[in-house]
Amino acid sequence: MALTVRLKQVGKKNRKQWQIVVADKRTARNSRLIDELGSYDSLVNPPQVKVNMERYTKWIEKGAVPSKTVEDLVKKEKK
Repeated sequence: MALTVRLKQVGKKNRKQWQIVVADKRTARNSRLIDELGSYDSLVNPPQVKVNMERYTKWIEKGAVPSKTVEDLVKKEKK
């Protein structure tokens, strides 16, 4: 099974928030997920990123591939 770490859209119209999740690469953006790793809120100033780094590294070690956006968000979180 090809796993990816990506964003899942949640929230209301004009108030979008995102969850960082692990899902099968072949599923739709907001469909079934395997694990929830954190959240991202772009509407607050500064944008707020919360990631459970222990679980994130665990999934990366198991072979999950992060999307470019998630990879950039995690790099910003580490700084």
